[in-house]
Amino acid sequence: MPILPPYKATGDTYVLPSYLPVPDVPAPGFGTIVVNSYLIMAQEPVLVDTGMPVIKEAFLESLWSLIDPKDLSWIFLTHDDGDHTGALMEVIDAAPQARIITQFVGLARLETAYHMPVDRMRVLNPGDSFSAGDRELAVLRPPLFDSPATSAIFDPTTGMLICADSFGSLIPELAEDVGDIPESVFYDGFYLFNRLNHPWFALVDPSKFDAVLEGIRRLEPKFIGSCHAPLARSGQIDAHLKAMAKIPSMGPLDLPDQAALDGILAQISGGSGHPH
Repeated sequence: MPILPPYKATGDTYVLPSYLPVPDVPAPGFGTIVVNSYLIMAQEPVLVDTGMPVIKEAFLESLWSLIDPKDLSWIFLTHDDGDHTGALMEVIDAAPQARIITQFVGLARLETAYHMPVDRMRVLNPGDSFSAGDRELAVLRPPLFDSPATSAIFDPTTGMLICADSFGSLIPELAEDVGDIPESVFYDGFYLFNRLNHPWFALVDPSKFDAVLEGIRRLEPKFIGSCHAPLARSGQIDAHLKAMAKIPSMGPLDLPDQAALDGILAQISGGSGHPH
C-alpha cells in the first residue's frame, strides 16, 4: 500500500496521498483508489485525517517532513474509519498540544478501538466552526457519507472544501488533479465509488439531495479535496456537483460476490485459485 510524496493543493494546504490498488474482478471500473490526508498550514496548523494503518510509519515520516510535531494544533477527523485513523494515536502522542476534533458519535466509535484522551477532544457538529488562529474553519455534513460521524471541513481563506469520502472515484492511474484523467473515465469511477461506498443513496429524495448540493455551491469552493480522489479545481467543481446530483436517480449496484473474490484469488495465484 504505497505512500506518495506530499504536494501542495493550495498555497498553504498540502495533500498527503497514498493509494490502494483494487484488483481487476469480473466487473467494470475497478482500478486504483487514492487515500488522502491533508495538512492546512494555518496559524494553528490542522491535520485532516491520519492515513491508513498499513502505511503508518511512512505516513508519519511524510507528515513530520512538513511540520514539527510540537507545532501541530488540531487533528480533524473526517470520520472514524480505519483508512482515516491509521496513525491517530502516534500523532496524538507526538503532538502533545494538538486537540482532536470529531462529532460526539465519532468519539464513542473511536473508543471501540482506542483509549482516547478525552481532555484533548473537541466535539463539533455540522454547522459548527472553529478558529485556527488566522481563519475560521467551517464544519459541514458532506452530501454522501459512510459513517454517522462524518464531517467535511471548509477553509474560506483558500476556498478548499475537504469532503471525506464524498466525490471519491476509482481511477485507472494515479494523478494529482482530476483534469489529468479523461473526464468520462473519471466519472465512470466516480459513479461506481460513490454508489458502492454510500449504498443508501438509492433511498434519497432527489429534491432534498439537490438542496445539500446547492449549499455547497453557495460556499463557492475553489477546490474540492476528496479523501479518495485527485484534487478538483475551480473549473471542475460544477461538473462534480452535476455528477453528484445524478446519483440518487441511479439504481442500486449489483455488489461483487464470491465469484469476484475467486477472480481476485486467481489473479494473485497466477490462475491456480490459491494465493501464494
